[in-house]
Amino acid sequence: MMETPEKDELVIATIRKIFPYGAFCSLDEYDNKEAFVHISEVASRWVKNIHEFLKENQKVVARVHNFLPEKNQIDLSMRRVSEAEKKLKLEEVKRKKRAASLLVVLAKRLKKDPKVFSNQMTPILEKEFGEVMDAFEQISAEPEESLKIINLPEETTHALRELATQNVKKPKVQISKILEISCPKPDGVDIIKRVLNLFESTQPKKIGVCITYLGAPKYKLSITADDYKTAEKTVSAMVEQASDDLKKSRGSITVVGETK
Repeated sequence: MMETPEKDELVIATIRKIFPYGAFCSLDEYDNKEAFVHISEVASRWVKNIHEFLKENQKVVARVHNFLPEKNQIDLSMRRVSEAEKKLKLEEVKRKKRAASLLVVLAKRLKKDPKVFSNQMTPILEKEFGEVMDAFEQISAEPEESLKIINLPEETTHALRELATQNVKKPKVQISKILEISCPKPDGVDIIKRVLNLFESTQPKKIGVCITYLGAPKYKLSITADDYKTAEKTVSAMVEQASDDLKKSRGSITVVGETK
């Protein structure tokens, strides 16, 4: 891992010391390197009392919005991180921790040094599957096909298959977006219904779609997928396609918020 984060990178920070003008933090993923979040970067609205938003030892998702390596200065922003980005980052960290713990278990089963074994296996699995946790999930779902693409000793392959199939199940996550949809044509309601029906009928079975009418012009779109990244991409693709369809009828679709 890099010794310092890059500008605009999302990081997990632990609040250490709070002052009226801001807070000093430690970066969990970078050997607790010190960073600072100014009071103006804590929230999207005006902050009168910083203690209403931050507590010592609190963990937050923040964006590196300023980095001066010559001064060893890292400035963070919490207000520049969307709710969707927070979920994605927290999910990423959770998955990395889970993957690391599984590699330790695998090393112990093979009677290997956990640190050395993890350092060896991580790049192998990342090269073929993108992420270590993706590797475990894919091996769990399709052990024979997945393990064919990795050149590992037979003992390691057997232990990896056993660990994945016994301990890993692909999780499901759900996100919900509030949409505003309008169409001024006389048959606008029918056009909107057709677009919404396409939302549900054109997605693969592994993607769950639920649409709830909230009162014109608002609708709630809920997506269930294997991970937040896939869910967010699905929403973006749906909205883009619907926007193209509605433009033909002088209609529009906009994401105006999200719900838990």
